[in-house]
Amino acid sequence: MKNKNLNNFESALLIAIFYFILGILWIYFSDTAVEAISTDKNNLNLLQTYKGFFYVFSTSIILYFIVLYFLKKQSEAMNLIKSKQELYDNIINSVENILFAKDMDGFYIACNSAFEKYTGRLQDEIIGKSDYYLFEKEVADSFRKYDNKMILENKAKSNFEWVTYPDGHEAYLLTVKSPLLDEDGNTFGIVGNSADFTEQKQMEEKIINSEKRFSDLLYNINLGVVVYAPDTTIVYNNPKASEILGLDNESIKGRLVSDEQWVFIREDETPLKIEDYPVNLVLSSKKPIKNIMIGILKKNGVEGNKSIIWALVNGFAAFDAKDEITEVVISFMDITERIEAEKSLHVREEQFKSLMEQSPSVIEIYDLDGLQIDVNSAYEKLWEFPASHTLNKFNLFKSEEVKKTGLLEYINMAYAGESVHVPIYQFNPTGKTEGSGLGRVRWLKTIIYPLKDSYATVQNIVISHEDVTEQQNVLELLEQKKREFETIILEAPNPIMLHNEDGKVLMVNKVWEELTGYSFSEINTIEKWTQKAYGKEMPTVKKHIDELYELNKAVGEGEYNIITKNKEIIIGQFSSAPLGVMDGKRTVISSAMDITELKRKDEMLIIQSRSAAMGEMISMIAHQWRQPLAIIAMWTNNMLLDISLDDFNSKSAEEYSNSILKQTQYLSKTIDDFRNFFKPDKILSPVKLKDILEETHSMVKDILVNNGIEFKYSCDSDSEVSAYPRELMQVFVNIINNSKDSILSHKVENATIEIKVYDDEEYVNTEICDNGKGIDKKILPKIFDPYFTTKGETLGTGLGLYMSKMIIQEHLSGKIEVASEGRTTCFKIRLPILKAK
Repeated sequence: MKNKNLNNFESALLIAIFYFILGILWIYFSDTAVEAISTDKNNLNLLQTYKGFFYVFSTSIILYFIVLYFLKKQSEAMNLIKSKQELYDNIINSVENILFAKDMDGFYIACNSAFEKYTGRLQDEIIGKSDYYLFEKEVADSFRKYDNKMILENKAKSNFEWVTYPDGHEAYLLTVKSPLLDEDGNTFGIVGNSADFTEQKQMEEKIINSEKRFSDLLYNINLGVVVYAPDTTIVYNNPKASEILGLDNESIKGRLVSDEQWVFIREDETPLKIEDYPVNLVLSSKKPIKNIMIGILKKNGVEGNKSIIWALVNGFAAFDAKDEITEVVISFMDITERIEAEKSLHVREEQFKSLMEQSPSVIEIYDLDGLQIDVNSAYEKLWEFPASHTLNKFNLFKSEEVKKTGLLEYINMAYAGESVHVPIYQFNPTGKTEGSGLGRVRWLKTIIYPLKDSYATVQNIVISHEDVTEQQNVLELLEQKKREFETIILEAPNPIMLHNEDGKVLMVNKVWEELTGYSFSEINTIEKWTQKAYGKEMPTVKKHIDELYELNKAVGEGEYNIITKNKEIIIGQFSSAPLGVMDGKRTVISSAMDITELKRKDEMLIIQSRSAAMGEMISMIAHQWRQPLAIIAMWTNNMLLDISLDDFNSKSAEEYSNSILKQTQYLSKTIDDFRNFFKPDKILSPVKLKDILEETHSMVKDILVNNGIEFKYSCDSDSEVSAYPRELMQVFVNIINNSKDSILSHKVENATIEIKVYDDEEYVNTEICDNGKGIDKKILPKIFDPYFTTKGETLGTGLGLYMSKMIIQEHLSGKIEVASEGRTTCFKIRLPILKAK
């Protein structure tokens, strides 16, 4: 029984049918009874009327319920169809593939959301439309062509095609179109299913391209590749392998590794055992082999004609799932040229080493990091210490001496690939890795050049030195003399001009430029000088100057009026002297003194005093230079004598040169001392008297020693005074010179000059005493007067002590006193102590 499953509508319909049947039964029985008992026709008619009405009413009710029943069933069927339709839509819309259906005329009757995405339209815009509405004509024609072909053959068709989505991206689709059949098997349309194979297509293209590149690589690579089967037969080889092994591709395939066509050999050219062949090594060990160098000895078809190809071999095995070797891949890199080049390089290296050792020049080789890796024997001779002191220790980039000398710039140029000629320079190997401090100053002429490989890449640099110390010392000496001469001229207190018979002015000193106002470039010829300075007197003066080149001794030219650049007239007192022949031309030195302000007594006296001081200085220079010049002359004569006797050797020349160099250094220091003496003081400076006196002593000590005068000095002062250092030094020199002259004129034995420096409350006191003749008390008050002298007119000017007093009292606000007892004379100079601020 399924009564429990009936709904209310069905129950009501069954009840209505039940009562309808009861009503019929009742009518039937009641109709039979009425006909049996009733004789009244009217009642019978009424009964028949009720009966008919009942039939109609009952039938209507039944029909009504029947209609309601069928409507209910139809509604349930429609709901079921709608539910199934929604399920169908959800299913096809959830599928990523493009799904669609068309009728026989090509109009779309169904599609999924993937098709909407592909067309860029909604389903309502698609259904009922053809391809010509949705796509461009060319695309629609293509679709229609495939549709007609499928309908004609009445079987499924598939094809791949590239399509473009509305957003612009492309996809590679596999489309399958099939007949759409009704329940009788008749075709009433087509159904299509398109799957996206873009990734697979792209992967396929990558694989194809990769395989092609790999194939091209194997074919074109400069590396021989051979694939062996486990039995060592060759199953594949590329063209390079054919070239290396000496056979064409077809001839190689199928050959065994033991084929006598080629033999593998070691570096010493002894044959490899068959078990040591590369493929057999891989087969026996099942492990890769790496960078094994072997020789391949191949026969060229002519008896006894053999050639060797050297190769760098690598290899590995491929395995199957059972760990069994399926094939062995061996690669051969042809390194024959490299081996031959290495052999050739070895020969060249031996030649290079031989040349290095035989070369008289120093040769040093450095690696890319600047480390010294090789030197020749000349290196040890140059520096006079073993090469082991620096080899593999000395680094160009870490050397302070290299940095100080300025060589890094040239070294970097060489590492950049240039060959560099370094200007002559001095080098002293004093660092820890530069000869362990064994310094030896040398003048060097150096060439730095790179060593490059076949690719023009710098591998090392070579530094080649030539020792030019001796030549440079001579040149330096000459240059030093020239500089000293120029310095003396330039710093001289009087105007000086050098000129030659070609009418060229070679030099004018600073005082000359300052006095006249003309720079050297404005008066660099006698023509320019006389025209600017003498005006109308130019012809006369120029004629006089032309006569000067005939001089053989110094002359006083007298006084000349000079027109300065500022159009002022000054009076110069000129003198000239011959300098001999310079650069093939007779040359004259002319000096002048401006006496324009002669009437200005003090200034005139200062000029005369400085001239006198200059004379004293020249005398001192003469004393200090006499011995060094004699030594220089002696060693020079020795060198000339050795040369003339053909007994000249580098060791002796070096000794001579060192001695000469030492003496010229002493001469240079002397020039510096006296040049400083003549530098004018422009401002007051805080100084210590001990510093001034020490500098004074350095200038006068030689002349005192040469004359047998003992110099004593003591200083108990560390105070400062305000002074013009050069002027104060002039005072001390004047007094010491006066003491020296007094001692010499009286031929004093055990002659002594003693200086003491000490402080009192206000002054720094300097006492200068000598044991000469002493000063007569009658003339003692006059010694500071101008032009007063006890030396005679030929030996003294009488200005030294006058100027000393003027400097101490007027310029330095100090005091100067003199006392003389017996043979002892003492000068006392008192200068105010400079108070701390």
